[in-house]
Amino acid sequence: MRSGEPSITLKSSALLPIKEKRYALVTSHCPSREFYSMKSMRKNRIEHSIEFAAHNSLTTGESRLPPSATRVAEVMSRNLVTLSAHHTFGEAVQLMTNSPFRHFLVVHADGRLAGVFSDRDVLRALGRTPNWQAKNVSGVMTHNVFTVTPRTPLSVAASEMLSRRINCLPVIGDDGKVCGIITSTDLLRSYQKIQSSLENNSCGTNEGSV
Repeated sequence: MRSGEPSITLKSSALLPIKEKRYALVTSHCPSREFYSMKSMRKNRIEHSIEFAAHNSLTTGESRLPPSATRVAEVMSRNLVTLSAHHTFGEAVQLMTNSPFRHFLVVHADGRLAGVFSDRDVLRALGRTPNWQAKNVSGVMTHNVFTVTPRTPLSVAASEMLSRRINCLPVIGDDGKVCGIITSTDLLRSYQKIQSSLENNSCGTNEGSV
């Protein structure tokens, strides 16, 4: 810039597309403005990933099986203990220590899902996150979450949990808000009931044929 020419400051940020659909952020020479722009972009990506996963799961398998198929609504847990993204890591760990649950849904004030906080997140934070004592739940929870609806067939939910190697799935209602959770314990409890019924029926059939 030549001496005497006025300096130019960008009043707004702009996104320049580059390959692989990534974006270069152009801002004014203001560190705080650049920080908040990048923070907003990260928040939008996180919310989009949850909504995208939820959109995919809301329709997964719901029309594949007959109406008689067992649905998530029949076995899911409805009484939830939830966290806010603003809870501290220590508060979340204390809650987990004092309860029988290993998974807590992190929910926005309006009831929408923000993420999942689990015992895996605790171990990951302790092993990989510097200064984890000062972190909030939002800094260590799982953001990209696969969800189901109350109408999702139980077999589909179980298949997703097995293929993704996870132990819980948040359940999202038609209004987009959290209405329950289904865990590996719920699946085992359902399996136990079905297996007991089959075994009892088998015993009755054998006795009748003697």
